Amino acid sequence: MSNDLIVLEKQPLWKAYGGVTISSSEQTNINAISSYIKVLTPKETTKIVTAFENNMFDMGVEYAWNRAIKKLEERLEVFGLEFIAEMLGLEYLESIDSVSNKEKINLAFELGMIDKTAKMKLSQANEKINHFMSNDSEDELSFIDSLSIMLDITQYILGNNIDVNSIEFKQFREKLKTHIFLNTDKEVELLKSSPYFFIKTTIRTILNLIKNTDVTEKSKILNNAIIFINALWNNLFIEDKKNIGRTYAQSINDGDKDVFKTFSTILDKVQGYDYVPETTRSNAYIKVAKSYISAHYQMNNFYNEPAYATKLNNMGTLIPDFALGECLEAVLLSVIGNYYGVSGSAQDSNKKLLKKVTYEQWKEFFSILILQTQNILEDLKNGNSNMIDRWFKVVEEFVPKDFNIKDNIAGNIYKYSITNNKKLSAECGIALGKILG
Repeated sequence: MSNDLIVLEKQPLWKAYGGVTISSSEQTNINAISSYIKVLTPKETTKIVTAFENNMFDMGVEYAWNRAIKKLEERLEVFGLEFIAEMLGLEYLESIDSVSNKEKINLAFELGMIDKTAKMKLSQANEKINHFMSNDSEDELSFIDSLSIMLDITQYILGNNIDVNSIEFKQFREKLKTHIFLNTDKEVELLKSSPYFFIKTTIRTILNLIKNTDVTEKSKILNNAIIFINALWNNLFIEDKKNIGRTYAQSINDGDKDVFKTFSTILDKVQGYDYVPETTRSNAYIKVAKSYISAHYQMNNFYNEPAYATKLNNMGTLIPDFALGECLEAVLLSVIGNYYGVSGSAQDSNKKLLKKVTYEQWKEFFSILILQTQNILEDLKNGNSNMIDRWFKVVEEFVPKDFNIKDNIAGNIYKYSITNNKKLSAECGIALGKILG
């Protein structure tokens, strides 16, 4: 097994597991690939091989995919549902089953269970599975596609018998509970120049630990909250600044004096009170928008998206500024669609929602939020020509054309979007690199 480093300027704060190495001569044979599977029983592995040998490729790969996702879930659940909810920006998570497979893959990457190559390949496999196994698909997975998916899930999930407690992120998480960090510590300095997912994961881990540790550990975590948040505030995306604001607001509701004092100190220092939620209205919009995004990445999304689009549209005449990022992400993902098309029945509500976006809100989106919206950047970097054309059309119809955007990358994304310039994909790749490394 290789340990592929996530590249930082100096060294990674935590390493990612690479995949098992399968020789090129073995990659075209299901028996050879299956010999690398470590986490399934012999009976389960035999089911997969037998399905392939009987030309039932779709059945074999669907069974293997479901088993692989189940293993991924088991590894994620070691950290607890509250932590997973925190990482996803959710208030509450009843079961990991409600998390889309794409979100599980992203989480596994952020926590170092898989590397960036695995994230890309598994995300592509997930989109194929969702399409070919959906109710309205009349096509079947080909042998080549099925074997390719088997190769990827064997290399990155089924062939890796990972002890989650030994992964480096888990060790860093434990250190946040037991060690008092200083501004001068190497971990703090490393994060300042790290890809954004390291920063996000660290901040959300701290916020989760504050809620779920005993008194002796909590004082150290609160100290570390001050150190890391103050040091990283200028690097934080708006969503994570809002998460910090919510923690402050929740401490008032809970009467938690220690947390209140700590986060008052932080917000005073960074002048961050603008990110404290004003009403429950914004949170209601965010909750629906996040459910919409999750539905977009799950099977039968073309059937499921319209209900969320309608609900979001019916919530009011204006989108709250505090919920702007989540709402626009949800709607624009649905408008862009995927390799196989769009949810046609959702588009009328989507257009009604986009008409509610104000001039200043569009300006904020293209000046700041577009650089912080990983899912849209991935679609615009990796999407096919139909997806890119749908983006150009929605920009042409709804987005003002006179913004003066200071940030060079954001400015180029805006310029290429309003001029239908194919350079857009490459520029989104540059922005994505700042998030993923």
